[in-house]
Amino acid sequence: AQQMFPHYSGLSYVPHALPSNNNSGNIERVAKSFVVASRLEPIKRLDHAILAIGEANKRSDGLTLNFLGNGSLESQLKKLSESFDEIATFHGHCSNVPEKLKEFSFYILTSISEGLPVALLEAMQAGCLPIAYNINFGPSDVIVHGVNGWLVEPGNIQKLSEMIEIVSQLPEEQLKQMRENAKETAEKYSVSRVLSDWNTCKLQARKRKAEKLSLEAWKNALKTELETKFSI
Repeated sequence: AQQMFPHYSGLSYVPHALPSNNNSGNIERVAKSFVVASRLEPIKRLDHAILAIGEANKRSDGLTLNFLGNGSLESQLKKLSESFDEIATFHGHCSNVPEKLKEFSFYILTSISEGLPVALLEAMQAGCLPIAYNINFGPSDVIVHGVNGWLVEPGNIQKLSEMIEIVSQLPEEQLKQMRENAKETAEKYSVSRVLSDWNTCKLQARKRKAEKLSLEAWKNALKTELETKFSI
């Protein structure tokens, strides 16, 4: 919107709220496990995830890929997975994605385009560290590379594979700190935080309206004064 109306300064952005997810006790996170929560559709480029994991697994054994969701490409993706010894597990529709994400170590996002991906924030909230293509709008708004996740050149499967290999070998202490960082980032999108942002936007809008009305009133008063002063 700011690009469409570059001269207008009254725009504000408030993201979707992320419901809290503190239901479970201690869930054991599977090491070297990667997950995608998504519709299995072309815009998600999920073949990139399989290809990248498959190549990385040749150099860093023990990697697994999990898909939460279904879609038109399911059979095609399963066939591709078979070429890498069925490296991917397809869980189908998941009724509680935020809770399920706590079981996995890393989240992969390979989409062509996104807004602000809710599943990405849900993964961070669950401490499931994201590896995302650095596409326009979305991932770079929440991921600080090397701090709470990682960004990869969009569409570059080789770079994605290399990053997967690197993160799978990081020490647990480093990953633990990054998981805490990711959770802190997700907290910025909590219901209470988003409601506060909405209230701030409404107050700013009212202030701008009041200032505009005051300016219009001053202009009208000045116009009347000048017309009276210079009338013949």
